[in-house]
Amino acid sequence: MKKDNKKAFSLIELLVVITILIIVSLLIYSPYLFYRQKALLRQGVKEVSKSIYEARNIAMNGSTSGSGNLSIGIYFDSSNNDTITFLSYPYSFTGTQITRTPGPDIKILKTIKLPEGIEIEKVGGQDNALFFFSSIFGEGKYYYFDPSRQEFPLTDNKIDIDINYDGATIDILKKKIFYYVLTNIIDY
Repeated sequence: MKKDNKKAFSLIELLVVITILIIVSLLIYSPYLFYRQKALLRQGVKEVSKSIYEARNIAMNGSTSGSGNLSIGIYFDSSNNDTITFLSYPYSFTGTQITRTPGPDIKILKTIKLPEGIEIEKVGGQDNALFFFSSIFGEGKYYYFDPSRQEFPLTDNKIDIDINYDGATIDILKKKIFYYVLTNIIDY
């Protein structure tokens, strides 16, 4: 008895089909991953911009503590490059008393974590920066700190904030935010 009529796939046919499916899957997934990274970068840019405006608005609208109105600082640090820290300062603080570390008078209001993979690389060409907005008037002062924790003013009329996706080296996954000091406008 001879069986000539077999209705099944051979092993080679199955391997060819599986290989084709894998190739098609990779062709579809790669662009999706790239556009996901770009979307996260756009979201990170908006989060940084929103945080700067929010800090200034909190200072101008009079966030208060038991001792009176609070000035607000927003701190960016490239060593902790995926977070933005909001600090509150007593109304009487001036530029000579500015520090980036919490203490008896300086409290952390909140910390914002940037979207997954988004990193702050440089602020004003420095590894860290503090944007300080005085209470009620929202007047801004901008500082960076050297490794010895000494503060120095950022005196440019435009401060660049460089962010990227996971240390990207290609320009399409990097973004530069421009903060114009005199007009309090953010451009990206």
